[in-house]
Amino acid sequence: FLNQMSQQIMDDNDDNAFILLNTPCAEAVVCGKINTRNSAMVAKQLDIAHQLATNKTVAAIVTGPLQKSALIDADIKLLDGTMFSGHTEFFMQQSGCEKVVMMLANQAMKVALVTTHLALKDIPAAITADNVRQTVQIVIDDMREKFGLTQPRILVCGLNPHAGEGGHLGVEEIEIREKSNGTHLATQFCYAFIRKRYRYSTYLAIFRSLEYK
Repeated sequence: FLNQMSQQIMDDNDDNAFILLNTPCAEAVVCGKINTRNSAMVAKQLDIAHQLATNKTVAAIVTGPLQKSALIDADIKLLDGTMFSGHTEFFMQQSGCEKVVMMLANQAMKVALVTTHLALKDIPAAITADNVRQTVQIVIDDMREKFGLTQPRILVCGLNPHAGEGGHLGVEEIEIREKSNGTHLATQFCYAFIRKRYRYSTYLAIFRSLEYK
């Protein structure tokens, strides 16, 4: 099925062509109503998109919001057996990657995230020096390769209010800086990064939701 689909797309030489792939639902869709019987259809769409991208039939995947709880309640899991937490984790595991970085970007600024879909209570344990350092390196590599910046400057935002206020409002920032061994984390932790947006090429938010503020 996918081979035929890929061939159909490749055989169409019209750059303006729009090819609609039909993935049937188990039941009729009712606007505003979550139906877990249709969750498998959503998972199938993601799987098809991933395969078309990995075999280079398509150049990119554009995703829209999906109701994660519908897939979780339908007991649809990621490859490692954990609950379905989002597109990011799905494509990461399907691609065999250990780490991916979510980024929100426009012409004014770029914001990358150290963590993605985690409960707030689980974030401090996930903010390790290795995790931050690895995220920063991925962002730096992509700033050079995909955005053409020869010397990208990364500003790392703090986890705590006022970046911990010297340890009085949390010590995570201090612990990460001390363990960074002078690598790229020697930028700065900043809670009011919007004010400095024109000085940096990318801002690294510690957790999801912070990037929207």
